[in-house]
Amino acid sequence: MSASAPLGVQALPLTAADLANFARCGIPPAMLEQAGVFRVDSVEGARIVGRKPGSGDYSGIVFPYFWPGEGHPFEYRLRRDHPDIEVTSDGSRKERNKYLSPPGRGSRLYIVRGVLPVDLADVSLPIVISEGEKKTLALTALADTGDRPRWLSIGIPGVWNWRGKVGIEAGPAGERRPVKGVIADFDKITWRGRKVIVLFDRNVRTNPDVQAARWELTRELTRRGANVWWWNWPPSTPPEVNGVDDLTGLWGPEQILQIWDSCVHPAPQRLSDCNREFEAVSFDHYRLSLPAALITIDIDRLRWERDDLIAEAVVRCDLPGVRSVRGVVAAGKLNLLSLTSRRAFAKELQSRAPLKELDWTSLLEEAALRTIEAERAGVELKLLDNYPDVDEESQFIRVHGLTLLANLATVIYGPGGTAKSYFALWLAGELARRGIAVAYLDTECDWQTHKIRKQKLFGRTQHEIYYYRIRRPLAEETDALRRGLEQRGIRYVILDSISLASSGPLEESATAIALFGALNRIGVGSSLGALLIGHCPKDRDDLFGSVFFQNNARLIYHCARIDEAAGTWILKTRTIKSNLTPKDTIVCFRFIFQPGRVEVHPADPAEIPELADQLPLADRIATILRRRPLTKPEIAESLDASVDSIRRAINRNKHRFVVLPGGRVGLRTKDGEDSTDDYQS
Repeated sequence: MSASAPLGVQALPLTAADLANFARCGIPPAMLEQAGVFRVDSVEGARIVGRKPGSGDYSGIVFPYFWPGEGHPFEYRLRRDHPDIEVTSDGSRKERNKYLSPPGRGSRLYIVRGVLPVDLADVSLPIVISEGEKKTLALTALADTGDRPRWLSIGIPGVWNWRGKVGIEAGPAGERRPVKGVIADFDKITWRGRKVIVLFDRNVRTNPDVQAARWELTRELTRRGANVWWWNWPPSTPPEVNGVDDLTGLWGPEQILQIWDSCVHPAPQRLSDCNREFEAVSFDHYRLSLPAALITIDIDRLRWERDDLIAEAVVRCDLPGVRSVRGVVAAGKLNLLSLTSRRAFAKELQSRAPLKELDWTSLLEEAALRTIEAERAGVELKLLDNYPDVDEESQFIRVHGLTLLANLATVIYGPGGTAKSYFALWLAGELARRGIAVAYLDTECDWQTHKIRKQKLFGRTQHEIYYYRIRRPLAEETDALRRGLEQRGIRYVILDSISLASSGPLEESATAIALFGALNRIGVGSSLGALLIGHCPKDRDDLFGSVFFQNNARLIYHCARIDEAAGTWILKTRTIKSNLTPKDTIVCFRFIFQPGRVEVHPADPAEIPELADQLPLADRIATILRRRPLTKPEIAESLDASVDSIRRAINRNKHRFVVLPGGRVGLRTKDGEDSTDDYQS
């Protein structure tokens, strides 16, 4: 039994693998023996941390906590060999509860056994504060000179664990409430006049919460009179390094000590001096952030109104003592070019978040001026030849013969009663089945209607189809929609319909321009494709409204209904406009309505009597050649066409037809060979 173990606990010696792992972090066996570190099996580990044996695997390494001048540990902390695995919302896996302490215990400072009480009072001895026991051991070994140590190493279990429950007080109704504050161990150390170096893990450069914890710890130490410095990670730190123990093991103690002084810098005295980041979030959204203070200033929804640059400013701050609503200190309209507007906004911020170390006026000025500079900077023009090569077929989505544009707007329109919305929902299911997330933006029905329709079409099959009911013109919904589409990874939207999503009379060109401008702002034309559903009068076949609805769309289909038997009809789609695909193409789908079920199947136009004569001549030729090869005169007789027209159609479509020996004409297969062997005699 180890002298450091609790009474009755069977301690085990560290294994050879344990010693090798510690040695790789610059922690020699003598340091581990001095610290009283030992190993336990799962049963003994569960006893130490107050867990029920068998409720998990609690085997691991135990770090006893000693206070200088006291001979026995006052606390234990277990590092589990096999912590629980948690699956996060994004599907990744991470360890949970890797370090455990007995329940109900507050946070304490970790100081390696051997430190004397006089060291806590000796302000000439610097202190290095780091995260966790292992890093504290590595820093203690690094500070060992054989005589007086270079510094005193102190560890905290986590970046915020220098704070905790410090008492209990009665609430307004007499209930007992915990009081949070700086843990009592801080009061046992003399800080005034002492150099203190805060050395947090490498993620302090990227994690705002860790940066905020370092800043708050710096504020507390400064308030106690310490001279606070930050250890800044060297740029050459390998990416696999997390803590100073990893770096020591990789580079060795000598190299760490050589670069030590160059990595230690005075901590900023004001929040305004902390590192800040400015980024363009989107084309009308900029952000200035101070990660160390958990402050972000979002300048969003930028627009020019005559000579004024107007924006919505949203300021967030999660530091303690700041009046905020869900982290938002203030949000409102801001004229970036108006000194009066900026001063009034900064004054409001100062009243709600009176941080002595922060000058809200200068911070808001910086956010405004950098946004103005970004807006006035020249746009990046790029040579078209320098863009990556694009596969032409990737610009289209083919659905059973129907072509949709992958990154631009497609319009399908027709009179009422042609099942356009049903068809659009079926298309959404087909896209989702191919891994394309779809958003159905609805203005005409409700989610209940579309839920029932989807179940009739697909049963209980799950699809990544998101529904949103638009209650205002699309131009007024773009900001929220754009963020929602980005968050969900949407790649295609269906707008049902053009008329109710527009913001004015459909006959006016400005209405069409505004609608397509709104589509552009939510991402159509860059990261999104869109299908727009429109209407036309029953006695006409043109899209209702301004000609600009047709001019702005790149692909337009007119749809009509052809009745067959009861509960069955054909939806005929015909290409009206196409900038990128062949025109006058007819694609058909058969709808079969049954009780509680709707089926949609592709239908061959050549087999529909009402449509056979409307097909392009090449399509009609291909239809009859599916049975067997024919001569040109035989084809002309079958189609009631002239031989010359048949000859011209075949010559123009050599990719589809092949002339066989003997003058007969056959179909080519996809690989370009003739399909003679595929015909049945």
